[in-house]
Amino acid sequence: MDSDLDLSELRIFPLPNLVLFPSVRLPLHIFEPRYRELTRDALAGDRVIAMVLLQDNAASGVQAHPAVYEVGCAGRVVGHEALSDGRYQLLLEGQSRIRITQELRTREPFRRVRAEAWPELPGDGRDPELLRELDQIRQGIEKTVLGLTRRDAPATERQVQERLRQLDSIELVNLVCFGLDCSPVEKQALLEAPELVRRARMLEHLLQFRLAETRLPEGPRTLQ
Repeated sequence: MDSDLDLSELRIFPLPNLVLFPSVRLPLHIFEPRYRELTRDALAGDRVIAMVLLQDNAASGVQAHPAVYEVGCAGRVVGHEALSDGRYQLLLEGQSRIRITQELRTREPFRRVRAEAWPELPGDGRDPELLRELDQIRQGIEKTVLGLTRRDAPATERQVQERLRQLDSIELVNLVCFGLDCSPVEKQALLEAPELVRRARMLEHLLQFRLAETRLPEGPRTLQ
């Protein structure tokens, strides 16, 4: 986690279909006027923007402040390009899971909140037992990811394997969660797991279920 994050007046970027995780780098194309202003404000300041998921019943673009989930991820802009027509290309890197405690009133066209950091691992994150458990779960995740790759895109298996080996266990869990082919609400549930080891267990079970589905001759079954 970036300990320098100021969460007292945090800019938020609500989206209906995206959940950011710590350690993940997210490319963003900014074109709406309110988010261009948000971007200018962030680039002139601490470069921090929090990604939050709109709730299912939120009418984005109709309500001024549609409801969002209280748990999101604060990221820092680590790369940007200002385009000639006022749009931006951003690269946002997830820094810390956050929990919104209050939405702030502002005259700006974008939204700000007060939030608190929600650590992924207890204490200083260096508990040897927890890290060993995470590494053990990582082995199962890596094996299942390669199994799915072997079935769906066998030509890329070696490339995927090399990429996984370059990541530490925390990065691997969060990157696979971010890239998982599932609904935004399922990804939100992964983000809201009480701590990282629980998230890793949830991810391992989801991946194993996906692999089992691919082995059914008629695909997944539905009971009626």
